[in-house]
Amino acid sequence: MQNSANNPMSLDSLNVRIIAPAMKKAGLDWRGYYPGRRGINSNVTDTSKNVRNSTGLLRHSTPTTALKLYPQAQKDSTRTTMQTIERKVIEIAAETLRKEQESNEKLLQAASKKE
Repeated sequence: MQNSANNPMSLDSLNVRIIAPAMKKAGLDWRGYYPGRRGINSNVTDTSKNVRNSTGLLRHSTPTTALKLYPQAQKDSTRTTMQTIERKVIEIAAETLRKEQESNEKLLQAASKKE
């Protein structure tokens, strides 16, 4: 957006002239830019799996700043991650149980041969 001098509009002007009136008309409270920045950072980091993408987008000097200030776990991502971990644990447990059963069968076979 441009101002009357054909320059980029300042964030304050954008807020006063466009965002706040639109939010008021929609019946929503304007909470400022921080929640939007946090949401963008969290979604970009979560989607790309790379904090450097949101670091550049939000113009932070280091990924540490972006990680420290903004990210929040996304419910779907957290759920998917936990389901993946659960599947892996079940696979490992099943493989361990299968090996234990094979070992027990071998011990029983060896014991029956001795008799």
